[in-house]
Amino acid sequence: MDTKIQQIKNENSKEFASLKQIIQQKDEFIVSLQGTITRNYEEMLTIRQNINQANMK
Repeated sequence: MDTKIQQIKNENSKEFASLKQIIQQKDEFIVSLQGTITRNYEEMLTIRQNINQANMK
């Protein structure tokens, strides 16, 4: 009985470690996406400004 309980605890520990790693990867992916969104937004503003300047000429 104790062996089975220990086996389940070990499996749970491995699963939790795996889930923690997945969560860490998700967090890193979100940070990366936020950076990409910010860069794209800044680029869009620059393009809009360039278009407006070109239309004034």
